[in-house]
Amino acid sequence: MTDAPDFYTPSLRQKYGIEDYTPPETLANHPPTAKIDWVPNEEEFMERTAASLKDKDLAKTVPDGWPTVLEGPLVWSGEDKKTDKSFVVDLSTEQITEIDKALAAVKAASIDDLERIGKANFVLPTLGPILEEMSKRVHQGGGFAILRGLKPDGYSREDNAIIYIGVSSYIGEKRARQNMNGLKIMLITDVNADEEIVAEPRPIHSNKAQPFHTDIVCDVLALYHIETAKSGGDSLIAPCWTVYNELAATRPDIIRTLAADDWVHDTFGHNPPFYNRPLVFYEDGKIIFNFSRRVLTGAPMTPRSTNIPPMTEAQAEALDAVHYSALKHCLNLQVKKGDMCFINNLAFMHSRTAFEDRDDSRRLIMRLWLNNPELAWKIPPGLQLAWDRMNAPLPEIKDYYDVNQTSDKAKVLAIAGGASTQCS
Repeated sequence: MTDAPDFYTPSLRQKYGIEDYTPPETLANHPPTAKIDWVPNEEEFMERTAASLKDKDLAKTVPDGWPTVLEGPLVWSGEDKKTDKSFVVDLSTEQITEIDKALAAVKAASIDDLERIGKANFVLPTLGPILEEMSKRVHQGGGFAILRGLKPDGYSREDNAIIYIGVSSYIGEKRARQNMNGLKIMLITDVNADEEIVAEPRPIHSNKAQPFHTDIVCDVLALYHIETAKSGGDSLIAPCWTVYNELAATRPDIIRTLAADDWVHDTFGHNPPFYNRPLVFYEDGKIIFNFSRRVLTGAPMTPRSTNIPPMTEAQAEALDAVHYSALKHCLNLQVKKGDMCFINNLAFMHSRTAFEDRDDSRRLIMRLWLNNPELAWKIPPGLQLAWDRMNAPLPEIKDYYDVNQTSDKAKVLAIAGGASTQCS
């Protein structure tokens, strides 16, 4: 038995047969963990790669049954997309008026539970079909889209949230919780200037750059840019299928390492203290990347736990190989204030550059994790537990929305990560 807080709810433990973790008497039989930081170090990566290439026994093929080359609209490099704006949908004056009417209707109906907002009561007669086509693009086509033209300064924080939830319902009407307190909408901003902050915030709540990662676990990552930074804060995405193709062609052994189920994911003081699963999956004819670098390496604000098995040298090389391939092929979305971005989280990694806020305002993003049951990719069995933890109804958790993040539960999240979402 342990006094550590549970990482899984009792209902999840029962469903998946998860027993209490019994720590080993010692980890002495494990080699030292590989030297790798949350912020990638290219020199260390190149040294590690040079050492690996001396091994004549490296695997020469990808896992059995896996593709050697992926094709389709999800395969591209950022250089090919620099002048492509086909993923941007510009709102017309008439469409913005339609959104305003839908907002007024929701408020007139006194819908105080934001979970109840959806296509049925946020009615967009002409814009709705366009948004549904955007959803098909996100799930079945190019994998990402931007809705542009809203003026968030013209609405209150609450009204922006209603609009965001209503519009995004046409992309995916189901929304995942973003921590184990049940919070369903996340405000992403730099909290370092807050006087009440007494702990170093997680990277998502700072102005620091973030390495490439995916969120764990959502189908569609939705970001509404309420306020942009004075400088920096660029949103970068990288196509997972292009990264896969590059590694499959040059280092298939790395694909095998990524697909192995022995990656140690830190739960940072919870019970169990870690769990194992792959970072890359092949399911229903699709390659899926899903990982957070922070829970693999630790970070300055959340150091890697000392009572969990180490990361191997091969894993450290593989993790950095993914980052530098993503950096090579990434696209700067060049987001503008008011943009709503919708990204297939199973097909794209994302990162953010460091930023500086203005004296009188802070960069602010509202985040939703969306699911469209009709269009969603099939979740691999090895991801299902993580997916259920954030997406499935759980009797122990009362889901809620806090658009100002002023409740005690939201403050815990903003300051220290709360019951961690395990992303970023």
